[in-house]
Amino acid sequence: MMYAHNSILGLVDFMPDETFWGWVPASMEYKLEEAIESIGLDNAMMIEYFNLMTKIFLTIGVPMFCIIGPMNCAFGGFAAGEDHLSYFSFGNVEFGSWLYWVHAFVTWGVVFVVTSNLYDGQRKFLPHRYAWLRKMAEKRANTIMVDHIPEHLRSDAKLAEFFEKIIPGDKNVKSAYVTKDTTHLLHLSTQLKKDEAALHQAKAQWVKNEEEGKGRPTMGGCCGGREVDCIDHYTKEIQDLQPKVAEEREKVQKQAEEVGGVNLSNGFVTFNDRMSAEVALRLTGITADKSELILEPPPEPSDIQWADFTQDQTARQGREILGYALTVGLYFAYMPIVVAVTNLADVIDLGALDTVWDSVAPTLGLQIMVAFLPTFLITIYKFCFTLKAAAWAQHKLQAWYFWFQLFFVCLIAAIGTNVVEFTETMFTDPFSLPGVLADTLP
Repeated sequence: MMYAHNSILGLVDFMPDETFWGWVPASMEYKLEEAIESIGLDNAMMIEYFNLMTKIFLTIGVPMFCIIGPMNCAFGGFAAGEDHLSYFSFGNVEFGSWLYWVHAFVTWGVVFVVTSNLYDGQRKFLPHRYAWLRKMAEKRANTIMVDHIPEHLRSDAKLAEFFEKIIPGDKNVKSAYVTKDTTHLLHLSTQLKKDEAALHQAKAQWVKNEEEGKGRPTMGGCCGGREVDCIDHYTKEIQDLQPKVAEEREKVQKQAEEVGGVNLSNGFVTFNDRMSAEVALRLTGITADKSELILEPPPEPSDIQWADFTQDQTARQGREILGYALTVGLYFAYMPIVVAVTNLADVIDLGALDTVWDSVAPTLGLQIMVAFLPTFLITIYKFCFTLKAAAWAQHKLQAWYFWFQLFFVCLIAAIGTNVVEFTETMFTDPFSLPGVLADTLP
């Protein structure tokens, strides 16, 4: 949803009424093009995804509830018995009923509605995707990200020379930048900025103190220590740090001209035109080792996590192994945690509210794990994996979350409480899985 702040900035045409329901007409006047301009294509597509799901739900859900549900209740044969909540579901249809044929056509109808809406949504999305690509900033559009740079190419000049040779034509490369190890320089620069901010604050405090008839601000003096003048202290700190920062910056720039040294194993290459960048991204086998020179489109500049570019390769591999191990461990711990939380909930006695609690407790463990699973996964990925951009964590989460949802939501009846046994069967005797699923799934 677009916020009122976008209206104040003039990014959208309408101004929501400052009432409790003012957001309703504002939402009804929502235009996709305005959303893309004001909040970006990704966020606008999230709104469109919600609209698409709402459309699919109404197209399928309303006929199901108003037509198929009453048919199951009236003509199903009451196979659900005392399970009144299942009277509208397929569980109320007795074996061999003529409603089996109805549900066969209904199933294909659901498939048709979902696939046709998805294809239609994709068809509407593509023009906006093309427009976004055309409007992409020239520097980002003409740049590629390079990872696993071999040691003999770890300098700006060598990397630019290499890509100039392999791309057809002349003068294709505009610039090349290999990331630098500036750990010490970053520490000094950060401290210098802190001292400059503290000095600015101390001077502002002094102005205020003068108006109130007080002296210059001081610091220290705790536990018998000597008080020092804040302005003099931070001025001296800045005077000491400025030459150190300049010296370290000059040292890094000088070492960057040599191969290796402060130059790390990743960087960026910017071409003079977009076509050369696209050609470079599609190159394969440009070195004898396929694990070298991994080429990718660069992320949004503001989204880049520069700390990930300075990671040691050996430590990076170790963290990735740990990340996969934690993900696998979470897979096997999922059902035991669900069962443990549910059993703990069953022990709790709420007295008069116990009947309400009994309706919630049996599924409490599953609800908690489903709710916290994305948090667990995203924490693992941010801590253990080299992402280079914050948005890439969401992409990794999407892939793994799908498999967790498949196993522990769709196949929960087949897995039961023994995840290890189900996984062992899946790998040792995969041909038996169809029979297991047929016997256990509702």
